[in-house]
Amino acid sequence: MIKNVIDTFVLTQKRGTMESLKKLKKEIAILTIFILIIGTIILFFLYQKNVEGSIFSEKVQKETENNMISDDSQDKGREHLDMNNEDEIDISVDTKNGNNTEAYIEETRLEDMKEFSDTPNNMVINDNSSDGEEEVIEGSWLSKYTVTPEILKEYSILWESGSIKKKLNVTELLQSPELPSGCEVTSLTASLNYLDYDIDKITMTNNYLDMGAIGETNPYKAFIGTPDDNGAYGCFAPVIINCANKFLNDINAEHMAYDYSNNDLQSLFKQIDLGYPVIIWATIDMLDTYTSAVWNIDGEEIRFPANEHCLLLTGYDYEHSVVHIMDPMKGNVTYDMALFNYRFNQIGNQAVVIK
Repeated sequence: MIKNVIDTFVLTQKRGTMESLKKLKKEIAILTIFILIIGTIILFFLYQKNVEGSIFSEKVQKETENNMISDDSQDKGREHLDMNNEDEIDISVDTKNGNNTEAYIEETRLEDMKEFSDTPNNMVINDNSSDGEEEVIEGSWLSKYTVTPEILKEYSILWESGSIKKKLNVTELLQSPELPSGCEVTSLTASLNYLDYDIDKITMTNNYLDMGAIGETNPYKAFIGTPDDNGAYGCFAPVIINCANKFLNDINAEHMAYDYSNNDLQSLFKQIDLGYPVIIWATIDMLDTYTSAVWNIDGEEIRFPANEHCLLLTGYDYEHSVVHIMDPMKGNVTYDMALFNYRFNQIGNQAVVIK
């Protein structure tokens, strides 16, 4: 009896254990399925992130490549524009840089000029002498004048003694349309007219100005080309002195043309004080200059500066730091004194006075 009870108890325990094991196995199976589901979800999520990351990386790479291509295209475009701009400057900007096969273009600047940074400022003031009103024209030195404050400080002129300001009432005379390259002879004619000589620029050109072929002419001996040619170059002080004196001698005038080159600008102001305008060389619009053409003439290397321009100095104003100019391309205008002095020095301190 006891043995039966014990066997029954043992059997019951075995059945309970079997049921517990079955239950445990069932729970383990459920847990395993749950873990597999969670794992699958996590793997799917990670896969999606990886795919998105790859797509994003490809987009970034493509955008970067596109930007590099775009930048390269822009650089090439700028280079192309720069080349075109150089061609424009060398051929037509000053109406003096001719299209001559014997001349070759150089990037070398006059006197190994520095590369300048720029500062925005006002540069040119139109001077309407008839009504006395002045209009300021805004200009950016960054793209146009290539000068620095240090350069302007170096070439600034301080009043020391005498008059603070002086201006001669010179009637404006424009070179165009008859003489698109004739700034030199036009400035000379304006000076002669101020001194009451009844002469016109065309007569001065045709009868008294020495001229020579492009590529064969020294600008210190004759005008390169002809002033009525838009592709001509120009000439320097000795040519204008000779031109003026041929005319003055022809009419037995009391005045003569004198070379005032290699004088500083402040010294030339004294001629204004005496009542004599000064024929002077600088640049068009006070733009930068560089060697635009080179010729070998009679064994001598001749370099011609881009934007070369001849003007008539008619006054000065220390109070406003400007000079009054009869510009053959614009009429009566006013330029910043320091900038004008700098360009005057760059073109070789050339000046002529008829007195």
